[in-house]
Amino acid sequence: MPDDDDTVAARPTLSLCDVVRITPYREGEPDHRQACTTWFPQPVTLVYAHRASLPPFGTLTAPRGRNVPPLVGFALSDESVAFPEAEAGVERLWQHRATGASVDLWSWAAPGTWVYSLVVEWRPMPLEGWPLAIEGQDVLAGGSAHASRGRYAWPTPPPIPNPHDVDPDVHFVLSTEASGPPVHPCAASFWCSC
Repeated sequence: MPDDDDTVAARPTLSLCDVVRITPYREGEPDHRQACTTWFPQPVTLVYAHRASLPPFGTLTAPRGRNVPPLVGFALSDESVAFPEAEAGVERLWQHRATGASVDLWSWAAPGTWVYSLVVEWRPMPLEGWPLAIEGQDVLAGGSAHASRGRYAWPTPPPIPNPHDVDPDVHFVLSTEASGPPVHPCAASFWCSC
């Protein structure tokens, strides 16, 4: 599906996530001391869509389109009731629009089992410019996933065992061997403002 004059987006992949940690970038690296983790009372949907550039109009033969930053967003089912944790996460992403942020996501798979994803560098975009309509979902935040500019500095302790360096040009990491998300300082409640 076309999303602007010279790019096309693949059909989006949707995945539920239960916990999100937003880490702002500072001087080109994630500043883990400023990370904020949010446990949601109900899962939110991660939206991911690969994009590529189109060949110039009127070109009969052209090299394959180059990849452009994928679209990444958060959405709630149309049937869900909005909750403050989701709105706070959207606000936190928007606060870091100038520097970008890394976004860690945990999805509860089974008792004691988590699936972990990392958007290496998220850059938000206004929803007015969000090119994807997702049936049955209300998009809360949209942006693009940008590739690592160098070695990615993992937090201590890392969310996955023995993490490898994230190579340049990698924009998304997925692991099924993840430790659970960080325990929130306000463990008595689901959410605490960071």
